[in-house]
Amino acid sequence: MAEPVYEVYALRYGARSDWTRAKSYLNDPDPNAADAIEYFFWIVRNADHTFVVDTGFDAATALRYKRTAFADPSTQLSAFGIDSSTVEDLIVTHMHFDHVGALPAYDKARFHLQKADLAYATSPSMKYDFLRFAYDLVHVSQMLERVYSGRAKFHDGDAELAPGVSGPAHLRDIGEIEFARGVAAMAASGLYGGVRVCEGIVGWADFRLDPPLVAEILDVSEEAAGGRFRGVRQIAPWVDGELAKSMPLNAPEGLFRDSNFRRGFAELARRGHSFDAWLFHPQLNDVALLADEYPDTPIILNHLGGRLGVGQYASQFEEEYPRWKAALRDLARRPNIFVKVGGLGMLYGGFDFHTRPKAPSSDDLAKAWGPFIREAIDAFGTDRAMMESNFPVDNQSAAFPVIWNAFKRVTQSYTRAERESMFFGAAQRVYRLSPSLERFPRP
Repeated sequence: MAEPVYEVYALRYGARSDWTRAKSYLNDPDPNAADAIEYFFWIVRNADHTFVVDTGFDAATALRYKRTAFADPSTQLSAFGIDSSTVEDLIVTHMHFDHVGALPAYDKARFHLQKADLAYATSPSMKYDFLRFAYDLVHVSQMLERVYSGRAKFHDGDAELAPGVSGPAHLRDIGEIEFARGVAAMAASGLYGGVRVCEGIVGWADFRLDPPLVAEILDVSEEAAGGRFRGVRQIAPWVDGELAKSMPLNAPEGLFRDSNFRRGFAELARRGHSFDAWLFHPQLNDVALLADEYPDTPIILNHLGGRLGVGQYASQFEEEYPRWKAALRDLARRPNIFVKVGGLGMLYGGFDFHTRPKAPSSDDLAKAWGPFIREAIDAFGTDRAMMESNFPVDNQSAAFPVIWNAFKRVTQSYTRAERESMFFGAAQRVYRLSPSLERFPRP
């Protein structure tokens, strides 16, 4: 029996119109030109089923968040012969304001959402402004009303809502690789200048799965990337104590030490790919153990080793800094470990730039971040330290070019060759990028 075929439509309904090219691109010839961030919601349908994916946001939400609404999402549906008031199934990808900002337009819909997502949106994490900024009390309250009226269908992971509206759970991230390959093809066409975007693609795999499934994920990832697949990144931050109650990305404790994880990692190592590790500084010994077991696998430590500066760590800076420093230097003794210098704009680091009335300058960032950046470079050397933008996440603290200018300020004392390695060469080597790729102007 043939798989059902669905039409999928992306409907553009709004934008963040105050965004400029300077906030997204380095060395842009017209940095002050508008470069709006656009918002979409989706229709998935065939003759038997119609699903709306997310609601978009209405005019009232656009006003609160200073966004531009091109059209009311429910009005846009009518162009496809769909009346929002009669939609039966609406899939909520997550509870951010641009995904559930027009709930009242769907009078009869049953809302499909992840149990964990609503739990997080109503958890103690919401008392922190840096964690709740994308969640809106109005929308969360509206969703709770639908829960109380029996119109919310909770899911715990993957589910098949209709024949064909599903896929193998272990391959659900392949679509991101396919998208990145499409971007790479666009860049390679030459129509957008000489810079080659997405020439190296890093995916994800749950190494704890049975070995045949891990092998299948890597096989499909390599095929989907069209020769650009370079490795796997694992988000593994774990904390305990009071901070654990508000940390949205708390992974299982000791994930890198898990025997099943190590078994899956061996398949990645066998293929010669790299591994990106993001975790917090109290966990860094787990990276050391992994590097020792697989000394031929390049391991890229993300975000300077995730130095914590919030929760119980906010009052322990003097004690934790030497621990972070010692852990970083211990990792640097292993030649297969590289470090990404960045991620300091994320709020778990404890810097307060997001609370200031005026956005920081690159000099402000250089003064605050400089000791951490220089420590990492001194530990790993300029051949194994690489600058990272971590964008758009670091936009919580500063704009894209401001962050890069801060990196340039901090590294002014290094030679041109050393800076080129940190800004280009180290990443080129570890991610196996072509040496013919066009470089930006030297830092």
